[in-house]
Amino acid sequence: MWSEQFASLQPVETLANGQSPVATRSGHSRIHYLALDLKVLKFPIVRHMPNQSLPLDRVFWALGDPTRFAIIERLAQQPSSVSDLAKPFTMALPTFLQHLKILEKHELVTTKKMGRVRRTFNAPIDKVWAAFTNPEILAKWWSPAGMKNYHASTDVREGGEFRYCFESSEGVRYWGKGVYQTINEPTYLSYIDNFTDSEGTPVPPAHYGIPGDVPVPTLVEFVFTAKGDKTDMRIIGENPYDDSMTENMTQGWNSMFDKLVDRLN
Repeated sequence: MWSEQFASLQPVETLANGQSPVATRSGHSRIHYLALDLKVLKFPIVRHMPNQSLPLDRVFWALGDPTRFAIIERLAQQPSSVSDLAKPFTMALPTFLQHLKILEKHELVTTKKMGRVRRTFNAPIDKVWAAFTNPEILAKWWSPAGMKNYHASTDVREGGEFRYCFESSEGVRYWGKGVYQTINEPTYLSYIDNFTDSEGTPVPPAHYGIPGDVPVPTLVEFVFTAKGDKTDMRIIGENPYDDSMTENMTQGWNSMFDKLVDRLN
C-alpha cells in the first residue's frame, strides 16, 4: 500500500546569508545548512529547501532541542524510515512527529507526499528484472485492470526512455514516458514519469481527465531483493495528488502486479 517513506540529509556548503556552516556539539563534525528528504510512515515526506530569509537564531532554536538535533545527526548518516528513526527515542511516535513539525514550522523542512507498494514474486530476481526492463515482457502485463498494453519500449540506461501506453476497453489510449535516472541491475531501477501525448511530449493530467493543469513529473523507484528463488519488490513513488487518489493509485499498481504474478507463474 502507499504508506511508508524514508529520510535523508543532504549537506549544503554554506548558509544562504554566506555565514559558515553550523558545527555539531561534539565538535568532531559539521552540520551544514540542512537539506532534508524525509519520508514518513503515513505522513508527508519532509524535504528541506533552504529559505533565503531564515534568521540564523531560528536555526539554532530549532536545533537546540536534543531530540531535534539527534534527528539531524542521524539523517546525516543515512536515509531512514521514520519508524526506524524514532526507535532510539523513548517517546511515543506522535510526540516524535511533533519534533518534525517544529523543524517544518521553522522553515527547515517542507513536505510532500510519497507512496509505497510491496509485493513478493515467486520467481528469481533475474527473471523479475527482465519483466520490468524487457519491452516484449512488459507489453504482456504493464497495464491496470480493465486495460491492455498498447505499447511498451525501453532504452534501459541512465537518460534512456521508457515509453508505454494503456488502452481502455473503449479504445481510449493513455500515454506515458519515464526517463531512467539510476540503474543497478538487478536490484534498483528509477525513472522520472510523466503523462505524455502519443509523440512523447509531456502533458498535464487534465489531458486525460485527471485534475491538474500542468505536467507533473514524478520519481518512481523499484527496489528488488532476492529471497532464495523468490523476489521481494518495493515501489516507492511520489504522489503529487491529494489523498483521494491514494487508493486508486494503490489499486492500479497492484492490479498490474497481479498480471505480472500470472505471467511469472
